[in-house]
Amino acid sequence: MNKSILFVDDERPILAALKRVFAGKGFDIFIAESGEEALSFLEKKVTDLVITDVRMPGMNGYQLLKEIRANYPSIIRVVLSGYNDEDLVIRIQRESLAKRYLLKPWKNQELIRTVEQIFSVEEALKKRNLLELVNRIEFLPSPGDICIRLNRLAEQDAGTDEIARTIESDQSLTAKILQVANSSGQEIRTGSVRQAIDYLGLNNVMNILLSAAAFNNDRAVSNTCTKKDIEVLWKHAVLTNDILAYLYRRIAGHPIPDMCSMAGLLHDIGKVVLIHNYTGKYLNAAAAIRCFCPG
Repeated sequence: MNKSILFVDDERPILAALKRVFAGKGFDIFIAESGEEALSFLEKKVTDLVITDVRMPGMNGYQLLKEIRANYPSIIRVVLSGYNDEDLVIRIQRESLAKRYLLKPWKNQELIRTVEQIFSVEEALKKRNLLELVNRIEFLPSPGDICIRLNRLAEQDAGTDEIARTIESDQSLTAKILQVANSSGQEIRTGSVRQAIDYLGLNNVMNILLSAAAFNNDRAVSNTCTKKDIEVLWKHAVLTNDILAYLYRRIAGHPIPDMCSMAGLLHDIGKVVLIHNYTGKYLNAAAAIRCFCPG
């Protein structure tokens, strides 16, 4: 049976274009011109994936995604937004209402490839009975406000100084970036984000920032009993990233590729997600361990 996709947008030309993109690609494609129409459709038709615009008259994308998460937790939720939707996208990210964020205008092949990847992950989760659990989770690592602003600056070809100042507006994230930049795996020493960008390149600094933002998420560290543990996880992640870079260089004979250089920072991110979403169970388990091993 083909996977079904519901596209939601108040602009008919966009819906028509999306139908053309996915014609003959092995998906069942449906469209809705409003959030209300989308919910009416979902009441009647089993749907695998909803890809929605954000800024729409009546029920906007934020409200629609909240309804879908509450009433149809097995449906995968994706945002397809324009540049003027930043405020609503940030709210969606903070509440983990969508798993992916795609930008208009899109590139056809990239959009098709992204949808295929989404369904590939879905199949893996279904085999482990995890899909509905993951879709219900209220916190997943998100880029955060600064990362969104930096993407905008990069798209506008902003200068390095402006990008560095934007990062430095958040002292906690700045400290984490410098911590990674000055780790032994990077082989540099710097006290400024500007120099870190020069040494490591903007892409690597952005990857560090995305990783740090996940560990720095206010919602994840709001409980004082878990804040220290998440900080320990971050230090462990930095050390793991150093070891990864060292082992790769020793075995391969050259530095680790940029696209893999921050993999160690995210190897424990699932623990951050679990700590936030199952805080009570985590605290009980942590207390039991501490009682068993008081030293």
